[in-house]
Amino acid sequence: MTNLNRLSGRRLVAPGLALFLMAACASEPERPPDMGNACQTRECICAEVDPPIFQEPETTRILWVATGEAYCPDGFKLQLAPEEKDKKRQ
Repeated sequence: MTNLNRLSGRRLVAPGLALFLMAACASEPERPPDMGNACQTRECICAEVDPPIFQEPETTRILWVATGEAYCPDGFKLQLAPEEKDKKRQ
């Protein structure tokens, strides 16, 4: 009788595991932040897309659309500017 109980328990585990995996795969992929709008309220930079290893990426000025969204020229991407760790007290 105990073997029958073990078999019925195993039969429930497989479908439960399958449902869990399907639910995990069905969730929406994480969207990247909308940097064009984020740069309206936070300091941003246009940084080189593929900088050489062990070098700081080149930066260029941010371009703006008439609607207020920021963008970068080809070869650059919008990033939040690094925060200054040693801000001077005013």
